[in-house]
Amino acid sequence: MSLPKFGASTDLFKTALEGMKELQGYGFDFFEILVQEPFGTPGKLMKEQKEIIEFVKENNLFLLGHPPHWGEIASMHEGIRKAWVNEYKESIEISQKLGIKKLVVHPHTKKYPKGESFEEEMRENNIQSLTEINDYGKDHGVTIVLENVPRKESVFGFGDFKHLADNVDGLKVLIDIGHAHIYYGMDNVFKYLKAFMPKIDHLHFHDNYGEEDDHLPIGACSIDYKSVVEFLKKKKYDKTITFEIFTKDKDYASISMQKIKGMWGVK
Repeated sequence: MSLPKFGASTDLFKTALEGMKELQGYGFDFFEILVQEPFGTPGKLMKEQKEIIEFVKENNLFLLGHPPHWGEIASMHEGIRKAWVNEYKESIEISQKLGIKKLVVHPHTKKYPKGESFEEEMRENNIQSLTEINDYGKDHGVTIVLENVPRKESVFGFGDFKHLADNVDGLKVLIDIGHAHIYYGMDNVFKYLKAFMPKIDHLHFHDNYGEEDDHLPIGACSIDYKSVVEFLKKKKYDKTITFEIFTKDKDYASISMQKIKGMWGVK
């Protein structure tokens, strides 16, 4: 039976090393570390490089990376767009040095005044930037995965996300189940899974009631993860899944993993 690798995201307000150590011993296969402020900027991660690499090796782990979700890669100000592309390139370089296998990128979703011309320019700027970032990732042995975002507006909902994924050559996709559930429920979750299955290289699991991006433990809210797991089992999904559980008590990330493993039929 195909089985994914399960991991957890580290705490935004701890260094990468501190974040990994507080999740140590729960049986995760990998950690998704934050490559962003306040404690995970590339410069700060470089200071921990030796310790991070040793910790990962000693604990038989591997790493994924998660840069800022607010990068303005579709800005109409070309200098700002290029600056954010360069920030992502720096994140790719530190990822290569730390042995990070996959790096998450979000589309730029700033809401502009209504008008097709604004929306089209934003789409094309996203495509241009994502192409540069994805190509740079390939050159450095880092897989770029594009994450869906929770949006009620038509811009950067399902249609625009698909447009980006279809127009950046070789770009892989990360489906965040919680994000897909917000506003539109389980029908939207399966809409994303079915449409992008051939390109999905990573998943984010967390729970919510369909109104806010709560990032609560699996089973705490209304997402039907049993049906999600059944779908993934049928598709023989065996890539990676991160539990993005934003609770102070890290036991809940482990409990969430055990629930999902139980649904998968493994202990």
